[in-house]
Amino acid sequence: EVWDDDPPWPEVLVSLGYLEITNQRESGTIDYMLTPRAFDLLREPVSPPNVFISYRRAESSAFGLLVVARLKAVGVENPFIDLQIEPGAAWRAHLEKMVRECRYFVLLIGPTTLASEYVREELAWALATPGCVIVPVVHNSFQRDTAFPAELAARQVIEVRRESAEDYELAVLKLLNLLGYTP
Repeated sequence: EVWDDDPPWPEVLVSLGYLEITNQRESGTIDYMLTPRAFDLLREPVSPPNVFISYRRAESSAFGLLVVARLKAVGVENPFIDLQIEPGAAWRAHLEKMVRECRYFVLLIGPTTLASEYVREELAWALATPGCVIVPVVHNSFQRDTAFPAELAARQVIEVRRESAEDYELAVLKLLNLLGYTP
């Protein structure tokens, strides 16, 4: 679509780092492979990310629902938030299963979030899951101090600096960009 069915020569795409030559035959035929840089050009990821949203209900419910709504609006079919647990389900086992299957663990952190035993347990499962990307999102005037776990302090944080619609929107856009979606 971008090139109106008239793409650039493969040599140009190789020189720009979007293609790499994988095989050159004696007949002159060349096989190419798309590079990760080529995939960075997409407006959305090749497949929707698997996202788990961890939060403390007392202080982050509205923010969690905003994140879910925005993820669904861009095409993420599977953002998980605990409100999706069926009545009667073994909720703790279900949460652990969902955390261990997620690719992105989004942790919404307000002033008392890290005091929650449930949030700490979900974070421990995420830390023990190979390949899981933990994304701390601090908001609601949260102050990082000595009680901030080292596992989170070592990660880049998305921060809502002020309690304003604009700052929440900026945080959600940063999250969407991380997940491979560009506006």
